[in-house]
Amino acid sequence: MTKRSDDIAAALQAAGAIHAAKNPKVSNARRQTEFRERMEAEGFVQVTGWVRRDNAAAVASLIRLLREDPDLEPGPMRNTRTGRLRKLA
Repeated sequence: MTKRSDDIAAALQAAGAIHAAKNPKVSNARRQTEFRERMEAEGFVQVTGWVRRDNAAAVASLIRLLREDPDLEPGPMRNTRTGRLRKLA
């Protein structure tokens, strides 16, 4: 892993991401396929995007909260420079 991916992995782990215990008899591809199928069966979809490094932990925390509580809805975001709120589209 690169230094950057190590930083991202550390941020996700710090935000509460849970990694499955690895079974040496199961290939990574099979483990990933089973995980994706299980998440889709529970009604989740995968979202991929790029954020600035200083926002990675906040985004990971938001994703964790949304995953845990289906009644939550993301709200307005604040611009740190101007202090103005911006509504999600």
